[in-house]
Amino acid sequence: MQDQTPSDHRQVLLLLGEGKSFRTNQERDQWAHTRLMSLGAKNLNLLISTPTAFIAEVELSTSAKKLDERSKELFDSEGFDFGLIPSSSYFAKKKLIAFDLDSTLIAAEGIDELARELGVFDQVSEITERAMDGNLNFESSFCERVQLLRGLTLSQIEHVVDRIAFSPGVEQLFQTLKKQSIQIAVLSGGFDFIAEKLKKTGVIDYLYTNRLEFKEGIATGVPLLPIIDGNAKKELLSRLMTDHGFLPEEVIAVGDGANDIGMIQLAGISVGFRAKPALQKHSDLLLRHRPLSDLSYLVN
Repeated sequence: MQDQTPSDHRQVLLLLGEGKSFRTNQERDQWAHTRLMSLGAKNLNLLISTPTAFIAEVELSTSAKKLDERSKELFDSEGFDFGLIPSSSYFAKKKLIAFDLDSTLIAAEGIDELARELGVFDQVSEITERAMDGNLNFESSFCERVQLLRGLTLSQIEHVVDRIAFSPGVEQLFQTLKKQSIQIAVLSGGFDFIAEKLKKTGVIDYLYTNRLEFKEGIATGVPLLPIIDGNAKKELLSRLMTDHGFLPEEVIAVGDGANDIGMIQLAGISVGFRAKPALQKHSDLLLRHRPLSDLSYLVN
């Protein structure tokens, strides 16, 4: 990234994806330039133009520091993932990126897949969806779902872990982060045995997850304390930032559900990955279609 000292009103617009209406990068770039001008942008500085990314820094008036709804609709209709990020955060050297696990780093809700293995998927997934939408208290709904997992065996857990896949672009992104000496934290309301799949990559610096109680290799339906909910994620990230002296602009946080809101609000750049509506309005960058590897545009 370029070494700049941006003013308070300078923002970086990211459009990720090819767009549906453009034959060339130049057509897309001109279209984006026109859109920015309609927002009152000035001093446009094109930073990156590739077949799948348009990234430009502009100066916006105080009243236009967020994308208007019309611009969001246009970007979305073209199939772009997009974000508007303060230059101070975009250009800062990144030192830590914090991730949710379920439906973020892995392409599933782990607890739902465990329920599928036990034959109670419908009951559990309905509760999970409402919790991720912010319509249920996470801790109480988590305990309710865990109770439905009573009788789950270690053998069944192994079957689930074996079939769970990483989300697109995860391993490529991890390689990029390690090359940049950026630390990786996983703050998850999911389970430790699923996170073990991530630990095997050898790149996770901090890992906090929930745990199940077992007796003679069978789940009792009781979670072990403490329970990692949204407040715990926020507190854990805050502690990591304080202990290591990380400034907000040096931190990125990535999640998908309502229980990630507190966590991503601490970071200089907040990312919603295929996010629920409850999280979208708190996210600087929304990745609906593009892989997580596109987050490399925030750290290179």
